[in-house]
Amino acid sequence: MKYAESNVKYGQVAIKPFIHMRLANAIRLYNLNEIKNIFGARGLRINSTFSDYKGTVLCPKNLRMIVYSSKISNDNISEAYSIDD
Repeated sequence: MKYAESNVKYGQVAIKPFIHMRLANAIRLYNLNEIKNIFGARGLRINSTFSDYKGTVLCPKNLRMIVYSSKISNDNISEAYSIDD
């Protein structure tokens, strides 16, 4: 994968390079656990995830992650953190 003009092998951690950000695309890649935490903190429950628009099961080899989520009422906010893997 390309990250800030650097090649990153699958499974390696992408280290932030020193570059002039006005000349580059600031892209951040998230894994599913990070997305769960971000969505949960904002009161969203993840209903399902996919690798493409055809509904293919999420796979770590694909860069695209499609997340279908719904807003949780404030009374049930703890539900956001109890997502089954």
